[in-house]
Amino acid sequence: DLLFEDVGVSRAGNQINDLLEGVRIDAKRAEPGTRITLTVKEDLDATLTGIKDFTDKYNKISELSRSQYTADPETGKLGKLASDGTLRNVMSRLQNAIGSPASSGSKFNRLAEIGITTDAKTGQLVVNEDRVKKALIEQKKEENFQAWINTLKARSKIAKDLTQIR
Repeated sequence: DLLFEDVGVSRAGNQINDLLEGVRIDAKRAEPGTRITLTVKEDLDATLTGIKDFTDKYNKISELSRSQYTADPETGKLGKLASDGTLRNVMSRLQNAIGSPASSGSKFNRLAEIGITTDAKTGQLVVNEDRVKKALIEQKKEENFQAWINTLKARSKIAKDLTQIR
């Protein structure tokens, strides 16, 4: 048993992962009445890795869909869905969702503002790591890191679906 912000918390095991979103606490041992301060820091490298994973999965979808409705550059053969506009429509809507502004409470409301842009020729997302890191640091300085993360989470439905792709 422990107190978390003066509220009693009890778990069957020593692992607590539902008090703070994205934080796992592995309780070890403390004498009764001992106060422990927990400091949580953002892991910029892990955030950047997550962003790159997201864009890699998005790009796989983009590449696969393009191959279904465009001509193969080597053979000239059209993709199997070249005469069906449904897939193009789905990708267009996905690209609009990715590129549209999010109301997140952050000064960054578009992915392009944080260093994630779309290649005009391929439709794939490109991550400028330096700009993303700079945006992460700048947002942290403004003590509005969560609002910045909300910009990414505003696309969470898309991101969640993309995480299912292997």
